[in-house]
Amino acid sequence: MINKNMNTKEVYTAFGIDLETMIDPETVSLSNEYMTSLNILPEERFIYGSGYAVERCINDAFREITKLPKLSSRIELRYIYQETGEEVYREGYVFDPEFFNQKMKWALDYWLGRREPIPVGERNRWKCNFCGYRDMCPVGR
Repeated sequence: MINKNMNTKEVYTAFGIDLETMIDPETVSLSNEYMTSLNILPEERFIYGSGYAVERCINDAFREITKLPKLSSRIELRYIYQETGEEVYREGYVFDPEFFNQKMKWALDYWLGRREPIPVGERNRWKCNFCGYRDMCPVGR
C-alpha cells in the first residue's frame, strides 16, 4: 500500500467480496460498530452505510497510507513478559520473507492444533524463566 501497488479490488478480494457478483454497491456497507468507532452520528449513518462509503473509506485509507515512510528491511523482535510488561529480550535482524513465513507457519501450526508442542532448545532455555508452566514442565526443572 505504501508503494501504491495495491488497489481497492484487492481489498475487496481480501475480505471475500466478489465484485463480479456484487451488482449493487448497497450490498456492502460499514458496520454500525465501525461507524461508532469513527464517531459517526446515528443520524449520519445512512450516508456512510453504503458500498459507496466503503469505497471512499478504502481510498481515504490508501491516501493516508501512502504518506507513511518506506518500510525498513530490518526487523526487531521484542519479548515482553506478560505478567509485568517488562521487556526481557530484544533481537534485530534483516527481514527475510521466506524465513518469516516458515517460522510463522510453524508457530501457527501449534496454536491451530496441527502439531504438538516441543521443548525449547538449549539456546532458548532462558524463556523458561518467564513461563508459568516451568514448575510442571520436564524441560524447565
